[in-house]
Amino acid sequence: MNMRLLAAGLLAATALAGCTHHMPPPPPPPPPPPQVVVHWDKVVLYFDFMKANLTASAADAIADAIGHNGHPPAHVVVTGYCDTAERHCHELALRRADAVKDELVRRGMAAGAIETMGSDDLAVPTPHDTREPKNRRAVIDPR
Repeated sequence: MNMRLLAAGLLAATALAGCTHHMPPPPPPPPPPPQVVVHWDKVVLYFDFMKANLTASAADAIADAIGHNGHPPAHVVVTGYCDTAERHCHELALRRADAVKDELVRRGMAAGAIETMGSDDLAVPTPHDTREPKNRRAVIDPR
């Protein structure tokens, strides 16, 4: 009788060993979260007459733009401008653009991602030798 029990147990074990239990495959991983898209608007910064250094309000505007948007854009063009009363306009416009670039780099943007240029376009049309604060500016234009 013990032999029969042992044989039955062995037969059952052999039958179960050949049986493969199929587990359902694990679920697929969840999709990655969507990339964050940050929209940057142009930032206009103003300068004092014949100066290329950033005013406190211009530096604050750069900090606010970067802080508000979370991080700097991938690429920007910074264009400096002058009014018609300023001398050496193209050189001064470039120095203004470079001052803005320096501040962007200081705040974490890669220098290679920033183009600088000067322009003689006027925000407010004025005759020659006219001081106009709105023309003494730099514009950060994300691309």
